[in-house]
Amino acid sequence: MTKGTISDHVRLAVRRLRIERGILVREVAERTGIPLGSYSCLEAGNYKINTDNLFRILHVLGASIDQVWPAAPGKNGPVLEVSDEYVRKVLARARKRNPVLPSVQDAVDVVCRVYGVTLEELSSPSRVRRLAEARAVASMLIEGQPHLSKSQLGHVVQRDPSTLEHCANRLRKRLPEDRQLQARIEEARNLFSRKPPPNGNPQEHRGSMS
Repeated sequence: MTKGTISDHVRLAVRRLRIERGILVREVAERTGIPLGSYSCLEAGNYKINTDNLFRILHVLGASIDQVWPAAPGKNGPVLEVSDEYVRKVLARARKRNPVLPSVQDAVDVVCRVYGVTLEELSSPSRVRRLAEARAVASMLIEGQPHLSKSQLGHVVQRDPSTLEHCANRLRKRLPEDRQLQARIEEARNLFSRKPPPNGNPQEHRGSMS
């Protein structure tokens, strides 16, 4: 696998994740600071995605490098034309410049923990109050996070972004009078504010985007 092949693999994986999450090209461009035309060219393969832009894009998609990087080859796999040491340095520099930020999945994991529910329950059609409240709290957690959006959360919990916003607003009205709700939201925010460790070990990856 050559550098160009790795670049194509990552580019196609990024495009697939964006489409799966229901995020528009324009939204990714705006949130990453990449000009719209340039981002379109990146996905089309006209430009290569450098590591700085890659990690910005992954933040917007709520994804990790492991979800787009080619898997390490097995004994019978292809021989890569780049050194492991070079790859480690590239990824280390990129992670240092672009520290891992909380993702939509982190918000969902937090509310599942606080409310004692599963992702399957959270994304089910059920309108049980506990589940609706958990979705609303997840919506509140990602507010103020420039790399996250309600559309990303909506994709994960199978709800329209406007519905999530409406539920969050209703929750805010209850908040001053509901001590238990206050405690749950405070616990969720404390857990969410702890940034997760970097995903994966750079030594496990092969290839380069440079």
